[in-house]
This record gives sequence, C-alpha cells and structure tokens, in this order.
Amino acid sequence: MTISSSNETVRLSRKVEEMQPRLARSRLLAKKSSGWFASAEWFMLAVMASIVALGVLVALHHVESSRKVHVQSGMMVFGNTYVVNSTGDGDNDPFIRGCDDGTHHCTLRAAIQQANFHAGTDDITFNIPTSDPGFNNGTWTINLGKALDPLSESLNITGPGAYQLIVKRNSPTGFRIFDVTTTGIVNLSGLTISGGGAQQGSGIYNEASGTLNVTNCALSGNAANGGFGGGVYNNGTAMITNSAISDNTEAGSNGSGGGIYNNGTFTLTGSTVSKNSSATVGGGIYNLGSFNVTSTTISGNSAQGGGGIFNGGAATITNTTLRNNHGTRGGGIFTGGILMITNSTLSGNYTIGLEGGGIYGAAGPVTIKNCTLFGNFSSAGGGIYADIGHIEIMSSTISGNSASGIFGGGGIYNSSGSVAVESSIIALNSAVGPGPDANGNFLSRGFNLIGNNNSAAGFDAATDQTGTSTSPLDPKLDPNELRNNGGPTQTMRFFSAARQSIKARAPFRPEVT
Repeated sequence: MTISSSNETVRLSRKVEEMQPRLARSRLLAKKSSGWFASAEWFMLAVMASIVALGVLVALHHVESSRKVHVQSGMMVFGNTYVVNSTGDGDNDPFIRGCDDGTHHCTLRAAIQQANFHAGTDDITFNIPTSDPGFNNGTWTINLGKALDPLSESLNITGPGAYQLIVKRNSPTGFRIFDVTTTGIVNLSGLTISGGGAQQGSGIYNEASGTLNVTNCALSGNAANGGFGGGVYNNGTAMITNSAISDNTEAGSNGSGGGIYNNGTFTLTGSTVSKNSSATVGGGIYNLGSFNVTSTTISGNSAQGGGGIFNGGAATITNTTLRNNHGTRGGGIFTGGILMITNSTLSGNYTIGLEGGGIYGAAGPVTIKNCTLFGNFSSAGGGIYADIGHIEIMSSTISGNSASGIFGGGGIYNSSGSVAVESSIIALNSAVGPGPDANGNFLSRGFNLIGNNNSAAGFDAATDQTGTSTSPLDPKLDPNELRNNGGPTQTMRFFSAARQSIKARAPFRPEVT
C-alpha cells in the first residue's frame, strides 16, 4: 500500500512533539539528581528523540529525491516516477512494494496500475535494455494481450521516440490502446500506438472532459469497427503536435472519422494525417466540435464524404496542405459548418462520380483566403462546389482543376449558394460541360481575373478582368505549377514579365504567393 509522503511526514513530526514533555521532564530530573538512574533516563529519552528526528529528516530527503511536487486545489500532492524496464505485459504484484510484476520487472501495465492507485500527477518513463526479448533492430515492442487499465489520474507517459517504442495490441480480441478517463491532464510522447480495435477511439479515447496532449507520436493501424475515430476519439480537449496519424480505419456503415473524430476542442499542429479511411464520412478527420489545424499535411485519405476532412462544427485551417484525398463528394473537404482556410493549398484531391474535388460547401459560412486550389477533379466543381450557404474567396488562385460532368465548373461551380470573390485568379481550368473556369452566379468584390467568363455571371466590377471561350485570359502562371515559393505550402507564381503586363492593363491586385 502506498502512503502519502505528506501524511507520513506529519505522523513522524507528531511523534517528535509527543516526545517533548518527556524530554523536558528528563532535563528536570537531571538537574534535581545527580544519580545514575536520572542520567540514564535522560540519556535514553534523548536517544529516542534523536532517532525519531532522524526518521523525519530521512523521510523529507526521500520526498525531495524521489518525488516531484505538484499543486492541485491548493494542496501539496506528490507525484511518483515509474521506470518501465521490460516489454512484458504483466500486472503489478500488489504484495510487492513499487512497480513490479512479480518478476522484478516494471511493465507498462504495472506502471499504469501504480499510477492509478496513487494520487497526483505521476510520470512513466522507459529504460529497457537491448537484451529484452521485445527488442529488435533498434525498436522495443510492447505487445498487449488485453486492454490496459484506463488512465484515471493525471499522467505523463514519455517514451524514447515513436520509432523506438511501439505499444500495440497482440490479441484476437479487440480493444483500444489508451482509454483516458481522467478529468485532469494526460501527456503522451515519444511512442507509436498501433493495432487498437474498438468501437470508438481505438488508438486513444479521450472520453471525459480531460486534456489530452500527444507529442512526437505515431498512431497507425488502428481500426474502429462500426464506430468512430479509428486513431483518436476526443470528447474533451486534445492537442496533437509533431505526430503522424496514418493507416487508421473506420469500417462501420454508420460510423465516421478514420483518423480523428472530434466532439470537443482539438488542435493539430505540425503533423501528418495520411492514408486513413472511413466507410462513410471523414476519412482523415471528422469534426463536430472546434478544430484548429496548423502547419499540417493531410494526404491520401478517403471516405464517401470528406475524404480529407468532414466538418460539421467550426474548423480553422492555416498553413496546411491537403492533397490526393478522395471521396464520393468533397474529395479534400466536405463542410456543413463554419470553415476558414488561410495560407493553404489543396491539390490533387478528387471525387468519384459526384461533386467538389477540392471543397464541397454543403452549408455554413466558408472563408478561403490566400489559398491555392490546383489539380483537383470531380464531375462538377473540380476546385469548389457551392451547394448552399455563403463562400467568401479572397486573394486566392484556382487553376488547373477540372470537371468531367455535364454541369461543368472546372474551377468553381455555384449551384444555389452565395459566392463572393475578391482579388483572385480563376483561370486555366477545364470542363466537359459549361464554364471551364466558373459556372453560376457570383458576387464580385473586384480585382479578379477570370480566364473564361462565358458561363459565370457577376464578374462585372470595373477592376475585374475577364476572358471568353474564344479569347480566354492567360494569367501567365509559372508552368512548373506548384513549387516552393517561400511560403508555408507549395504555390503558383506569376512570371515576372506577365505580372508587369497585368499591372499595365488594370489595377489588378491579387495577393498571390
């Protein structure tokens, strides 16, 4: 049984206090009598008091050397550090003090059990020898035969690196890898989480209102069977940084979110979301809450709706690349909520049979600012398909997209929504049907260049430049197409000579990087 260090210290201090009256009496006896018995009693009491005091000092030294102090709710709570030294999967032996599976090894499972038993924010680290049977070619693998205990207390699990430590399911019975039930904070770093199989959150399930931080990790090969969130399911607050979410699946007919399912607040930074899939919607990411994506690559994901991202909440995407995602509708993004995309590139996304190769705007306000949509493909709205709701496009380039169906709109197709465009280039797109660049009604805020304006209405501002099917305008973009031009994502640039030519013809001011 683990005893709180603060309680132990108080108990020892009280013993010292209890000794004080007897110590004072011994001093009085020593003054009144020079006899041997009085001196002996004084001596024995002094020795006893010294022993107790020494015990207090030893206890305090133990606290300082082996425990870290945390402040929670105004109380001092001490956190333990458990060092995992085996890839074994044994439970903690309750009859042995500390983390021990009964074979003098501290396993990950035993460490979690100890951390759950002890109040305070504990740490789990790893120091497994290369002689361990789970070590091979530079990597330690912890094979789980059954579900780990839920993480019911605040906890830090710090691995040596995602390529050096793998925690995976090794059982025909499906279960998730980490189940976060605490309302506190859990930090996971430096490990790979793989092979989880549950109805939801097969890799990590943050099921309460707690905070989950994942850094320098990989979540790969997890599967939600008929549920939600093959890689991660979040109900609370989650932050994933510098991590890879790949090859996770959701296979149910009513489920969603192959890589990530969010019903809370989620921040994704400096990461990759790739090759995840959903049988329904949200191959890479499914969002019903608040989602912030920054400096991330989302690629090769697939679903019926929203191959890369399905957004039904509020999503902000900044400095991010979405490429080669695909679905039946909304190859890159399907949004029915609030969406803001800034300084980002959508390229090579496509749909099979339906609309919105890059973006399908089903409803809700959508803002696209300083973005590039290139090489996306669908039956209608190769770059963007606007169904209903409002879309605002500013300082963006929509070029090289295509539509194969009768409704056309290779660059953008507006079905029945409201689409406003300012300081943007929509040119060099293609379509089998009408409007290779744009088809439908638009609201121009000026300073646009539309290559072929035959099937688009509304680009009539004094500062707009528009071409026709017989005389299309060429914006003279870099024939190398997408490349690194110094921004956060790959973009398309003007030839310098062409830029001067455009400026000479009109006060055109697209903010293209």
